[in-house]
Amino acid sequence: MNGLRMIQSSFESRKYLMRSCLNLQPPRRFRVKRRCLTTKPPTDGVGAASGKNQSRWLYDLMVKKRSLSFHKFEFNISFSELAGHAGFVVLAKSYLESEPLVLRQLALGAFFGLSAFQYFRPQPLWLPLRWNAAFISINLGMILLILKDRKEAEHFPDWEEEIYQELFMPNGVSRPDFLNLMKIATRYEAGVGCDGCLAKQNQEQSKLCLITRGGADVIRDGKQIASLQKYQFFGEMSYIAYRQTMSARMIDSDPGDLSDVPKPKATADIVIKSNTELIVWNFDELYTLNASRPTLRNTFLTSIAHDLIDKLVAEKLQPTRTKFNQNQT
Repeated sequence: MNGLRMIQSSFESRKYLMRSCLNLQPPRRFRVKRRCLTTKPPTDGVGAASGKNQSRWLYDLMVKKRSLSFHKFEFNISFSELAGHAGFVVLAKSYLESEPLVLRQLALGAFFGLSAFQYFRPQPLWLPLRWNAAFISINLGMILLILKDRKEAEHFPDWEEEIYQELFMPNGVSRPDFLNLMKIATRYEAGVGCDGCLAKQNQEQSKLCLITRGGADVIRDGKQIASLQKYQFFGEMSYIAYRQTMSARMIDSDPGDLSDVPKPKATADIVIKSNTELIVWNFDELYTLNASRPTLRNTFLTSIAHDLIDKLVAEKLQPTRTKFNQNQT
């Protein structure tokens, strides 16, 4: 009997020891690790789209299907899908826009809408999301540059404002384009370092000049053929010929250094009168600026074309006026 009790007591002791071993708590580092491993993954389809700090309610708001009716049609659509459709529509609208600032704003809104659609889904589309982030950055930067140019172009000096209002604004040159045009221009007074801008017959002409005060005489083969007044160009025919040369060179090969491009020869002498003020543009700098700003290129050439038309009309009317004056005397 005593032996049976000893065996039973030994069995109870072993059973107690086994329970104690099973109830032992592991070290803290293992306990934390165990908890992390036993954390249940999301089972509602949120996935990575909810993000580490993403609020659950925002995800549910974007992906929840809602019934929308349009006339006799009903749609089940979520805000995420609606943002995607809106993004594509706005992007298509931006392709039809010619005004740079509005185009950039539409493109920026379109990429935000597309990004919302690509992010709020069970598995985000990270490849297009990264590209959209790059496109958003580019458009945002361009918008800031455009606004900066417009801010700087709000106020011109009085003499520049007068030139803009009289000559360039009627031909469609925008204020930011005119600002960039004047940045590469040089202002000269007659007789003060102005020899370089005087056109001389049969010599290379590398500058386009605009008279802003005073006047000049056009002399060909020793005879005066015309007079230039305020807000008229000279050297414009040479600049047009230079543009044609540059266009042909860019088609054939890389234009390279523009300084070695042969300049056209002037067709007449320009004799500046006293108290004359000029605005001068170098052909190379003007061509480079126009190439980088297509809107300026078109409107600036329109300004030159209108000036040439006015000169041709005045040249055609000159013999008639001379004959009329002779008859009067």
